[in-house]
Amino acid sequence: MSRPERRTDTVSQVRSAANVCGVLTGEVAAALETAQRAFAADDWATAFASFRAVGEAAGLSADQRYASAESAWWLGEIDVAVGAWERAHDDYVALGDYA
Repeated sequence: MSRPERRTDTVSQVRSAANVCGVLTGEVAAALETAQRAFAADDWATAFASFRAVGEAAGLSADQRYASAESAWWLGEIDVAVGAWERAHDDYVALGDYA
C-alpha cells in the first residue's frame, strides 16, 4: 500500500472557499460530493483526501467522519483512522445517538 499523495492544493482551495457561517460554498460542496462518491466506489485515496480537505475547511458530520476513518483505515493510516473514529463517536454521543 502506498500513502495517498498530499493534495495541499485541494486543501487550500477548499479551505479558502469555506463559509465561516457554516454554509457550504460550491467548492466545499463539490469536494464533499467527490468524497462521498469516492467512498461509495471504494476509491479510498480520493475519499480520504477529499474528506480531509472538507474537514479542514468546514468540518464533517459524524457520518462523514466515520467514512473518512474507514477510508484512512483501508489506506493503512491506522492512527488517523482511530482518531477519526473517536471523533465520530464523540459526535454521535453529542447527538444522543448511542447505537
